[in-house]
Amino acid sequence: MQLFVKTYDILRQLRWHQWYKALLVFSVLLFLQHQSVGSFSLVLAGAIAFALSSSIVYIINDLGDIERDRQHPVKKLRPLASGVLTPFEVASLMVLLSGLVLVLVGLLANVQFTALLFGYVLLNLLYTYYIKHIPYVDIVFVALFAGIRAASGFFLLGVAVNWFLVGAVMALFLFILTVQRLAEVAVNNVAARPVIKKYSPRALKFLMTFFMMVSVIFYFLAMSVVALPLVYTDVLYFLVLLVVHEYMCFAENRKDIAEDGFAFFLHHRLGLVLFLLLLLSLLVAGVALFSGLAR
Repeated sequence: MQLFVKTYDILRQLRWHQWYKALLVFSVLLFLQHQSVGSFSLVLAGAIAFALSSSIVYIINDLGDIERDRQHPVKKLRPLASGVLTPFEVASLMVLLSGLVLVLVGLLANVQFTALLFGYVLLNLLYTYYIKHIPYVDIVFVALFAGIRAASGFFLLGVAVNWFLVGAVMALFLFILTVQRLAEVAVNNVAARPVIKKYSPRALKFLMTFFMMVSVIFYFLAMSVVALPLVYTDVLYFLVLLVVHEYMCFAENRKDIAEDGFAFFLHHRLGLVLFLLLLLSLLVAGVALFSGLAR
């Protein structure tokens, strides 16, 4: 039981619930005419590398802010700030993760992907210590991280990057982030995110509408050359829109936890069901491609 608890604390420190963002690396598979186990394995390894790299950044952030986190009403419950894990244990965990990432990078042996991955880490550190205090620029950086993940799969497989897809992903994330910021402004969540006091609700509402329109336009431009039949891509995107709609309703009614996207799926059953349907649609599309049914 003690081992189980320790493992759970380590996973909390790694913020494993954020690893789902690495699924964007798989976007490239939608644009391949011929699927193979080899291409899927490469993309899977790349997604794992991004997930572990994000955990490394979280650890660096927590080690630097340990004293500040102990004064925060919520962050003080994190494993490092609460004393469940010692700084030595967390630092050792970071070294282990760094070794695993280096091994994955070495096995992939892709210079472009490696440069993109390390650039992603450096930009995350820049965001952590500086950019997150600048209004509007902070959400652009978070959306940029999503775009990097989406583009990385193309570099990994040596496929021409569909920049319309990257743009659609970034615009969609910017839309979601503006919804989050609106929720945080409404509850004056300055303690958790001081930059909130510099945001304008009027500007956020305009940007929310603008980014949603841009994401839809970029999506259909991207899907014009997709390898999957249009019926699959339409199902995928309209499921995304439904999830986003439910998230907006959730943010309006539960402003207290709307800034945490993962909490949305824990507290909103319909949103969770829609997200699972989205994953199921991706699975069906993938099986269709592998079996040669999607032509």
